[in-house]
Amino acid sequence: LGSSEWVLLGLGGALLHVLNHSLFKSLLFLNAGAILHATQTREMDRLGGLAKQMPVTTGLFAVGAIAICALPPLNGFASEWLLYMGLFRTLGIGGEQSIPVAAVSAVALATIGAMAVLCFVKLFGAVFLGSPRSDDVRHAHDPQMSMTIPMVLLASGCIGIGIFPIITLPLLERAARTWAASDLPGAAPITTMAPLEWISTLGLVLIVLVGLTMLLLRIMRRNKTVAEAGTWDCGYAQPARRIQYTGAS
Repeated sequence: LGSSEWVLLGLGGALLHVLNHSLFKSLLFLNAGAILHATQTREMDRLGGLAKQMPVTTGLFAVGAIAICALPPLNGFASEWLLYMGLFRTLGIGGEQSIPVAAVSAVALATIGAMAVLCFVKLFGAVFLGSPRSDDVRHAHDPQMSMTIPMVLLASGCIGIGIFPIITLPLLERAARTWAASDLPGAAPITTMAPLEWISTLGLVLIVLVGLTMLLLRIMRRNKTVAEAGTWDCGYAQPARRIQYTGAS
């Protein structure tokens, strides 16, 4: 699809993508197992409100969901950024045969990312937010340490690679060069072609901003008196758990 350097960059991004999928998909599967263990049900429509009963599991699921949606500052964003760089660069230097493939691939990748965000936003809301929609949720709790530690380790990998991808790429470069050695005569190292330093800066800035925002909201809630009052109910004077949006809505 292009010069040897950009072929190497694309292969490095693809290998990093595979590694990242092994982390956040494993995290999400283990998270689903923890929810099943705590609630004894696979039906999403019977869940809801798990954030209160299972705060640790909720936070770990959020990490996996952000990572699989390829949003910064986690590892899914770092690998997809390399793929985008290779595809857009191909549009500039590739031949006539490679341009349509790269253009369609870039659009498809962006579409998949948007659909993933929509999917996991609805999934998170249906499972963790709102009110419990059955008695299966009322006695749910975070799993024991033997089940939590593996999820924490996987989440740490998602965060670490997302913030410091420049440390991981050299470990994958040898595999990329071996994979397409005939196409890489004298190619420069991946880390010299991909400006990954700004990804680390962006990730750290986002983490600091989110942390400060959560701290500020907690201080504001602590110093604020919350009053209860009736709301405009639009005909629903007594809201019930059955009117919540669910996976089958």
